[in-house]
Amino acid sequence: MTTQTNKIERGIINPQVIDLITRDSKTNEVVLVMMEPRAWGSDPKQLYQLEDKVNRYLAYVLDGFLVKHYPQYAQSLIRFRLDCTALPTGQIEHLLEKASDFCSTQNIAFEIRVVSESDIRERLGQNLKEGKDLKG
Repeated sequence: MTTQTNKIERGIINPQVIDLITRDSKTNEVVLVMMEPRAWGSDPKQLYQLEDKVNRYLAYVLDGFLVKHYPQYAQSLIRFRLDCTALPTGQIEHLLEKASDFCSTQNIAFEIRVVSESDIRERLGQNLKEGKDLKG
C-alpha cells in the first residue's frame, strides 16, 4: 500500500503559502516567516516572487484571515520576518525597504534575518503542514 503525502512547497518561490507562523515568546508577537534559501539574484523571477509573497502576507493579515484561522492572535502584534542567506541588495533591497515602510503604517514590524542555507532548507523540510495554504 502506498501512502501519498500532501506536501506543500514553502519558500519565496510559492506565494500561495505562509511558510511559518510562530509566536516570539520574548515579545509576544506573532511572527509570519518567509524563507528564501536561494542566493539573491539567482533567479530572474525572484524579485517578483518576493513581491508577490510579501503582498500575500499583507493580505492574509489585513484581510482578517490570520485572525480567522488563529483567533487566539486577535490582539497580538504582528511581525513579518524574512529568513535568507545574505542581506539583500539592489532592487530586492529597495523592494524590502518599501515593504517595511508600508508594513510600519499598518503596525506590522518587518525584519530580515540572515541564517545559513542549510538552516533554511531544514526548516522548509520540517513539518510541511506548518505552511498555511492561502487557497482556502
